[in-house]
Amino acid sequence: MAVFNILTINSAGTTIATLNLATNGNHLLSYKYTAPQPRSIEYNSVLRNGSNIALTTLPDVTEGAQFLFTAASATAMAAQIHSVERIFLLAAERQRSRRGNRYYIEVQLEGMPSSFRSEIKRGMLSYEDSSFGYGWIQQKVQVNITFTRTYYFESTTKTELYLKSALNTRSLGGVTIYNQYAYDVTRQNWIEVLSSDMVGVLDTPVELLIKNTYNNITRPNYIAVGQKILGELTNFDPTLESEEGSWTNGTATTLINEAYSATQAKQYTWTGSNEQLAAWWTLDTLSISYFASTPVRFFAKFIGNPSTYKFTMRIKYQGLTLLDQTNEVRLTSRLVQDLGVMQIPPWLQDGGNSDELVVQLYVRNTNGGSFTLDYIFMMPLDGYTEYRAQGYGLPYNFTLKDNAPEDRLVVTAADALERGFFIKRPREGGILIRPNTTQRLYFLQLDTAEIDRTMLIQAFYRERRLTV
Repeated sequence: MAVFNILTINSAGTTIATLNLATNGNHLLSYKYTAPQPRSIEYNSVLRNGSNIALTTLPDVTEGAQFLFTAASATAMAAQIHSVERIFLLAAERQRSRRGNRYYIEVQLEGMPSSFRSEIKRGMLSYEDSSFGYGWIQQKVQVNITFTRTYYFESTTKTELYLKSALNTRSLGGVTIYNQYAYDVTRQNWIEVLSSDMVGVLDTPVELLIKNTYNNITRPNYIAVGQKILGELTNFDPTLESEEGSWTNGTATTLINEAYSATQAKQYTWTGSNEQLAAWWTLDTLSISYFASTPVRFFAKFIGNPSTYKFTMRIKYQGLTLLDQTNEVRLTSRLVQDLGVMQIPPWLQDGGNSDELVVQLYVRNTNGGSFTLDYIFMMPLDGYTEYRAQGYGLPYNFTLKDNAPEDRLVVTAADALERGFFIKRPREGGILIRPNTTQRLYFLQLDTAEIDRTMLIQAFYRERRLTV
């Protein structure tokens, strides 16, 4: 016999009311459990056998359960029926407005150690012919419940993920990262989840806790998080250091400072108003294979603020044939600038290794000018989220809590008060942790660009399954 609950959950994840339809004298007569049926878009050709699947989705699931409700009085019986009807109406309102509490069906099968839940989208009640005759007089009413829920079940228990970083071995309670990907192997900006530390069937949103541990009055206002699932992780190097590039069509001067990545930056000066190639970096065959065809977002860290300049990134085959380019970007006031997205060829992961590629940086400004580049960071985009402050930022020892499974984003401090300082994009989707897969998340502060800034990262998840 299944344990069948409908729970009222508030937006912080705490149960505030429980309507347990399988206790208090009620009897679960049947539960028609349904697995989601994939829907696919396929295309066929008369020139070849079989078909290719272009897209597969999993629709919501509609199920039914039958109960024998019992109560001490007719008034109590009516109240119980009305409670279920009210839950279904509130669940539908939640889906319409994206506000208010979430409502779940919770199932724990006989012999299973834990329960799983699925969010209810809508529902309705119906009754047997005898329900309001002799059955009502006896305070025993047979009720049929039909509801639509999400296509998956998730664990009712939130689990903290073991994490490792360049500075910390696999541990709980948070790991420390820096605001750079540097030659110093301990000062890097990634966390890693090992394949053995996460179970489940489906990719699941991760709950991230990002604590600002850098004691400085300047607060982070923009934080980008990218994910790498496929390809090599240990030897993957996403940074194009300015001093490793080849500079042309102007004068490039090397600047030395401990505040720069790898202690060096390039100051570039040129004349003329036309767009011109400023620098390029070569990716060899082995380096390209580490990307595993992952799209990347090019973040350039500048020293100073060349906010009137316009930049374009290009990828060329052996420096000659144009393969891809970003749209021209006019810089903002941030020190770390988003120069656009490109996919590192080959465009298919199983397309074989590519010959040498060249990543190029082009610049344009009326009558030329001068800028100083520290590095370009190629943020992997197997998943991506960007947090943006709404006027206040993330102070020292404050924590940004992104509870993506509950669609809740707040900032907390030692007083435990929740503050709505940040928004994020995309609001839904973003970072989905893949079970049984070793993967990394990369973090980059886009306005407070000091490379010695630190953050403490924790992560939690709920196991997701198609079936209980």
